[in-house]
Amino acid sequence: MEIRHLQTFITIVELEGFTKAAEYLGYAQSTITSHIQILENELGEVLFDRLGKKIVLTNVGQKLVPYAKQMLHVYKEIKNITSEEK
Repeated sequence: MEIRHLQTFITIVELEGFTKAAEYLGYAQSTITSHIQILENELGEVLFDRLGKKIVLTNVGQKLVPYAKQMLHVYKEIKNITSEEK
């Protein structure tokens, strides 16, 4: 599981869409889709129900949100510690 995939997941959730997340993160939409497919494959679960252009978090997706946010927070803290040491 890669941090960037979790960041993509959280950005989609916060911005409520794949296209908005792609624009915000500076990725092609296909990259965003790929990140989510990889994450879903790793977890063995679907994270979003896709209803046309609308997306809705599945139950598993909803449960993942706080853990993904926590992991991203810890990652940022680690980066801060290591940058302070330089």
